[in-house]
Amino acid sequence: MTIIHTVKTNTYNVLVIEENNEYCIVFNDAVTGRKELLERSEDEDYSTSSAKNFPKLYEIAQNEGYTLSGDEFVNKAKRSVTVSKAFKTYLEL
Repeated sequence: MTIIHTVKTNTYNVLVIEENNEYCIVFNDAVTGRKELLERSEDEDYSTSSAKNFPKLYEIAQNEGYTLSGDEFVNKAKRSVTVSKAFKTYLEL
């Protein structure tokens, strides 16, 4: 397990970890210690780019009433979108 990239904010970090030729994007809550696997990919550039964009994506999700639950953003009405789909949609913009 090797940390390839780290994105730090005041309340959480997003890590890209190489493990068995896959890149894991991991959310690490600095306040609670909660860790969530957001996505796995074989593409290092995609994983690094997704991690770099996560803070903006997370802010958008929170402003729309969504919270992070595992690998999904979920709102009070129980509507959800996977972080993976959100990454892909955001990177296409």
